[in-house]
Amino acid sequence: AAPRIAIGYGACRDLFVKGSHIMANQSFPDNPEHFLDVGNADELRRMYAYFFKAGAAAERFVSDEDLWRQLVAQGEQQPDHRWELGGNAPVMAARFAKEGANVLLAAKLSPGLAGWLPEGVEVAGGAIGTDDIHLILEYKREEAWDDVKAPRANRFILHHDLNNPRISSQEDFQAAVPGFKPHLLVVGGLQMMDNFPFKEGERLDRILKIKEQMASMPA
Repeated sequence: AAPRIAIGYGACRDLFVKGSHIMANQSFPDNPEHFLDVGNADELRRMYAYFFKAGAAAERFVSDEDLWRQLVAQGEQQPDHRWELGGNAPVMAARFAKEGANVLLAAKLSPGLAGWLPEGVEVAGGAIGTDDIHLILEYKREEAWDDVKAPRANRFILHHDLNNPRISSQEDFQAAVPGFKPHLLVVGGLQMMDNFPFKEGERLDRILKIKEQMASMPA
């Protein structure tokens, strides 16, 4: 019989662009710096420079909604941008399905994004009108920004997720798992909870619900 795998959490549409496109006409800053989130365009330039110089991957929440909309629109203007199904859980779910497994995915998806999933993936979490988007700024090894060269190829990921950090599909997933009778429960995507402006105690509450779900699975 085909293995049955339940996997959470979250989903998004990944927009891949060249970092140099987003930073076009901007000089390498004199004061690269690390911030916990992106509050304005200057912080973005300084933080992108900080990780570009180190050739290190990073992912940050954009707290300025107007800036976020501008960045996505700018990314879509790059001629060779591309969209892909994103999020750790959906990518793993798609792979498991291609290997012949029956999969239950915890995610809130628009009907359009749900159509990107292969057959064999059932979704628990409900439909939404607008998907979370991750803007992925890529750069190559030895790529130059003014007189600074990246020591290795990497990416800097920006997002303004409203569903993924809150693990908003957890309750629907919890309700669907017993009937699905999975052989395996896979939990991923929890890194989206980092650097997100939760209310006091909200993040811990979500984590404890996931912990309880994991503990309730039969041995």
